[in-house]
Formats: sequence, structure tokens, C-alpha cells
Amino acid sequence: MKKVTSVFTVVLSLVVCYGKPVEAAGVQRSFASDAVANCQPAMPTFEGNIRKRPMALANEGNTTVFITCGSEHHNAEGLALEVYFVNRAGSPNAVVQCSLVIGFITRGLVLTKASEPIIVGSQGWIQWTVDDNLGFLLNSPTLSCALPPGVDIVGTVITFAEYVGE
Repeated sequence: MKKVTSVFTVVLSLVVCYGKPVEAAGVQRSFASDAVANCQPAMPTFEGNIRKRPMALANEGNTTVFITCGSEHHNAEGLALEVYFVNRAGSPNAVVQCSLVIGFITRGLVLTKASEPIIVGSQGWIQWTVDDNLGFLLNSPTLSCALPPGVDIVGTVITFAEYVGE
């Protein structure tokens, strides 16, 4: 028994001294959120133009309204964020403009982009990546979008890094 214990002690000592440390594995994940659950009109005056449909927030008015979309991933290491639209009945080449605001307590950085023209009956999107933010992560993202008449905001998708095994 003494010989088995000493062999076990030697093997355990080698593993402790020369074993490779356990490292966390980075996994890329995406989280999609419907606009009905995650977005709202930016001001009460816009409420009359917005219809909360099962699949989207629809601008059924005659003027552009502003929509704000929050994020449920304040602590995620954001790699990309996408927002999707449908030109249900708007102008033939509707363009949506959105501003991505990064930060949780201090809302300092704003990255503004516009969609490509969206023809009636088609969808469009805007995507931000870490390249748009000089290589920095898109932490705690929030959106503000100018939604033209006849255009719906469908939802958002955030892609983030998650470390498994830490």
C-alpha cells in the first residue's frame, strides 16, 4: 500500500507542477430580440403613429418617428449588433437612420449609420461591428432609429463572446 501511495504522490506532484492550466474557451453567441419586446417610441408624441404588431413596431403615421431599443446584455462583450426593418408600405426607397450608443452609465460614444434604400415589400438592416468602434467591444448597446412612414422595425441581434470554463 505504501508503494501505491508514493507512486500516486509522485504522479500528482508532476501534474500539479507541469500540468497545463485550464483556460476558458471563447464561444461566439447571438441573441435575437423582437422589436415589440425590446423597442419603444422615444417620446409619447410618437405613440399615436406606432402600431405594436406581433412581429414588429410599425410606423403607420405620415411622419418619421424615433424608436429606442435597449439591450439585455449589459455585461456581454459585444462583437456585433444588427437591427432589421421591413418597408411595408413606405416610400419606394425608404432609408432608415440609426444611432448606436455604447455604454451603461456614461453614454459617451455614438455611432450613426443609415440603411441601404429599402424597396417596398423588402427588408433592410444596419450592422455595427467592433471595426466601427476602432476595435473596441460594443458593450451595453442602445439604439435610436428614425423610422420613416410605412416602415417597421422588426428586431435586433447582438453577437457576443462568452467564455466557458472560467
